[in-house]
This record gives sequence, C-alpha cells and structure tokens, in this order.
Amino acid sequence: MQENSQLHLFFATLQTKDASQRRNYLDEIEKEFDDADPVNDNNNLQNGNHANSKSSFYPVLLRLAHECPFKDVRQSCEKILKYLENQGVRIPRRRLVGPSAFIPENECVAVDTDDVEKQSLFADAFIMNGRLSHIHQILGYHVKYLSQFLSFESKLLHQNGPLQQSWIYYIGIIGAARHQCSLLVEECERKFMLCDGDPDWLDSIENIPNKLKKLFTLNKLLAHQPWLINVDVLKDFFTGPAEETWSMSELLHAILVLLHFQTLSGFIFGCGINPEIDSRKGHTKRSPSSGEYTSGGSEPITPTKIGRVKAGSFVDDSSTQQLFEKMLKVQEEYELSSQDGEDDGTDDEKLRQFKEVAETNQEHEMEEFDTPQNRFNQYLDDKQFHYKEYAKREKKDTEVFRAHDYNWQEHCFAFVNRLYPNIGPYLDGKFNCSFDLTYNSMGGNYTDVDTSKFRLATWNYIHLIYGIFHDDYLYVEVNKLLEKPYKSYIKKVACFPERITFLDYWEFYSDFLPSEKVHINLLVLESRFQAALLYVSRALMKHMDNKN
Repeated sequence: MQENSQLHLFFATLQTKDASQRRNYLDEIEKEFDDADPVNDNNNLQNGNHANSKSSFYPVLLRLAHECPFKDVRQSCEKILKYLENQGVRIPRRRLVGPSAFIPENECVAVDTDDVEKQSLFADAFIMNGRLSHIHQILGYHVKYLSQFLSFESKLLHQNGPLQQSWIYYIGIIGAARHQCSLLVEECERKFMLCDGDPDWLDSIENIPNKLKKLFTLNKLLAHQPWLINVDVLKDFFTGPAEETWSMSELLHAILVLLHFQTLSGFIFGCGINPEIDSRKGHTKRSPSSGEYTSGGSEPITPTKIGRVKAGSFVDDSSTQQLFEKMLKVQEEYELSSQDGEDDGTDDEKLRQFKEVAETNQEHEMEEFDTPQNRFNQYLDDKQFHYKEYAKREKKDTEVFRAHDYNWQEHCFAFVNRLYPNIGPYLDGKFNCSFDLTYNSMGGNYTDVDTSKFRLATWNYIHLIYGIFHDDYLYVEVNKLLEKPYKSYIKKVACFPERITFLDYWEFYSDFLPSEKVHINLLVLESRFQAALLYVSRALMKHMDNKN
C-alpha cells in the first residue's frame, strides 16, 4: 500500500496544464530511469523485494505513453519505455486495445483529438484524477455531458462535503461491488488507500465501523429494488450511540455516492469499457494474443469479431429505417390528436397502459440464474439479492410510484439541495443534459430527425421497470417505438449489467453509431439514478415529516 502512495506522488507532478512545469518534471522522471539496472531490478522482483524495484512504475508509464492527453508526456514515457527495453528490462504491453471492447479503437475519440473543447476536458479529467480514464474517453463522444459529469464528480468526490474522503471511496467500493464492477472497485480501493484508509476494511465488512455497516441494506435496495426503501429502512441510521448515527446530510452524500457507482457500473458494462492499462487485467509481459481482448461483460471479444461486425455480418440497415418510420408515425398521431383536441385519456386509462406495458415487460425478464462467484464478496452482504420483476411483487408492495405526487423538478431537487447544499444543480445538469442531448441525426444516414419521442420512451421505460408512473405520458408509445432486443438490452444495463455481452450490444439497432449507443447508455444511467433517488429521497422526506 505504501507503494501505491509512492506511485501517486511520483507521477502527480504531471497533473498540470503548464507545459514548462511538465517539461521540468519529465526531465526529472527521465533521469530516474537513466541508471536502470535490469539485472538488479529483475533480481529484486524474483526475491520479492518490490520496494527496491521500479517495476511497479512500468504499467503507469505504459498508460501515460498511450493515454495521457498531453503529447509531451506521451512522448517522454514512450522514450523511457523504449530505453528500458533496450537495456534488457522486461516492460509490460497492453493486453487490451482502446477504451472499449465493443467499439473499435479507431472509432473512439482519440486522446490527442483535434477538438479543442474535448482536448481541454480530457486535460481537466487527467488533472483531477491523475489519468484520462476509459470512462472519460468514451464520454468524449458527448462533450456537453462530459463537462457536466466532470463537474458532478468534482463536487461529489473531491470537494469538501459531509463525508471524509476515505469514507467516500469505501462507499464507492461497496456500491460498485453490487454489480461486480472490478474497474470501479479497484479504482476506489486505490483511492481509499491514498486517502489513508484502513487496509483492514478491505479484508472484511466485519472490520469497518458500525456506522458504515448500516449502509449495506440500503446499498442492496438502491442497487436492485429501490421501491422497498421506506421510513422503516431508514430508521436505523438515526438511532444508536452518537458515533453510529448519521446526519441527514451525511446520509444523502452516502446515497449519492452509492448511486453514482452503481449506475456507472451499468454504463461501464453497457459500453464494454476495458480495464485501465495499469490495472491487473490491463497489461501483460507476454505478447498479446487475440483471445486476450475481453470486455467487462462475460463474452470474449476479439478484433476478428469486431471486424466481422464492421464488415456488416451483424448489421441490419433496416433497423434504423424502421425506427425512423415509427417515430414519424407516433409524432403524426400526437399532432393529429392535439389538433382535434382529443383527450389523451383519463388517469385510469394511462395507468392501465402503464400496467399493460409492465406486464409485457415480463417477456424480457432475465431468466433465473445462479449468482456468479463474486470476487468482491468481502464487500457484500445478502449476495443472492438482485432485481425482482416489479409487476411480480406481492400485492401489498404493488403501489405505483406516481411521479405527479413526487418528482425531481417540483420536490426532490429542492429537498436534496437543502440537505447537501448546491448539489441540486449538478444533478439537474446531468439529468437534463443526458435527456436533451441530440444532434438531430440517427444511424449516420438520417438528418433533421426529432428523436425526442424515442429518448422519452427510453427514459420512461427505465422508470417503468422501477415502478414509476408518469401520468402525462402515453405508455402505448413504449411498445410502438422500442423493439424487443432494445428493451431487453436497456433493461439488462439497468438491472443486470454484469451480464451484458458483446452480442447484446450489437443486436439492437445494429446500424446505430457508437456515439448513439453511448448516449443510450447515458439515458439508462441517469434515468435509473433518478428513479432510485426519487424513492430514497421521498422516504427521507417522510422520515423528517414524522419527526416533526
């Protein structure tokens, strides 16, 4: 763990936009490796003496050589690695190509992009985190959202808030562990130790403070069945010895951290985001083979397979055309009914449509399965707990959440902003940006397209599978617009993201552009985040009302 801190300090000097400062630091770093002794270094490794070996620096050099947004850093790190290799040092190589296993590297936004705004945001991400993560690189498709996302991460994870930094990252660990997201768990573990976290906490949940243990029930409910969150679930947080009770602001901060890492896990699996180069799965000292290219999901991905997709063997050019025609028809029907002054239907009729779509949704229910072995069991309780079909719940639990009575704009925004000052605009920015984002195009062949109906159907479908009913929406539009493979995919991303495969990603609207599929994953992320936040904030508000 001391090694982790040394690595961080060694390379932290590069986290600046000042080119002259970086040059000075790079010169110092290059000097550190000028006197490399490959024989002694390899001997230290073989004898388990990692402290006297620079080998732990090599994966970071490799990452910086490929993925730093600053050209001078990339060139300098590449030069160091080449020098070490010429000296006989066994340097690591990338195991994985690009930030995503689902998207060919040459179609991703390059770290050295010519787009000034994207380049600036990539630099901001690097300075804030010490890396341009694969997540941020994939978000580079949508610069407006990336800007909102970075601002939110800075506020939630880095700025002074109700919770201390080590607690924030431990809470991030248990949130990501619910979906077995190794990329996020390992990154939070690393940052937890950099914040002087207790290493014993990483061995077992028995070693953490009782105050933190209270989060585990809430963690599993937020991740899988948020509709079960009520006042009784929250009572425990506010009772007991003083050192074990939570303030409302602390609890809200913890909830937002849990939701951030739970929903981000879905985005990672949904986009097939690869492990970071300097992580255990991201590099090797062996020559890479095609079988090594894997995604965050369960199915191996190979360049050959990606090549077949790009060649058109899986691509159905008609899928986007059919969606385009459906959107036009739905829009025409809406405009005609508006002109004729037709009523959209009573609240009871809309609720009937909602329940009908929910029943249809059971066709897309994930088959029963044995929970796969989770190597993060030390961060979990009730490991078998997972998403349960909303429409199949017990009668007493089937009360529909009516967005008219409690929604983000009119109720939740002000409530969370009061408990955690100034967080509301950051959440609002993410929600609105993901929903409003459009380039008025589709599939690369259609321009001047109004995709608002499709985006709304996607958003409301995710809310529907979590039991949230919008009385101003015609739910018949869900089945009119969203085809079965698409509904199956976005439901998987929201509810069972760890089971996403390459074929899931390519099967729906196979002629959509990568940027469009990334946008769909953002819609799922934010819609799911908002749905869970509505349930838990409503319960918190009721708790406060009862107390008063």
